[in-house]
Amino acid sequence: MSTMLPGNASPSAASPARSASHAREGCVGCRGGGGPEACEKRECCGEKGVAGCWECAQFPCQEGFFADEAWTGLTVGRCQAIREHGIEAVAARAIEVFGETVDYGYWRFKEPEEIAALFRRA
Repeated sequence: MSTMLPGNASPSAASPARSASHAREGCVGCRGGGGPEACEKRECCGEKGVAGCWECAQFPCQEGFFADEAWTGLTVGRCQAIREHGIEAVAARAIEVFGETVDYGYWRFKEPEEIAALFRRA
């Protein structure tokens, strides 16, 4: 994919930038101690015995970001990409596509297929 993506735009307070370097350095994942302490998704996945929403029989549910119209496309699209390619490939592709920092705010209100397509190799 050679298209220049505007995902590296300056972050705003409403849509904080996230570092992609954790994926390259070996992210431990939320259940390995990463991420926020009080994460409803981590609790839900732990209760269901799945590594992430992409493994859940109820995917996509209507909880958290899945229920928020602004973030549904990003959340569903990313999980679809993980189902199709695996978490390691999606993390590596995220670094290729977005670089070190992603302004997730740009990706609000996008369709799931548009998001999933970002993780497919051209």
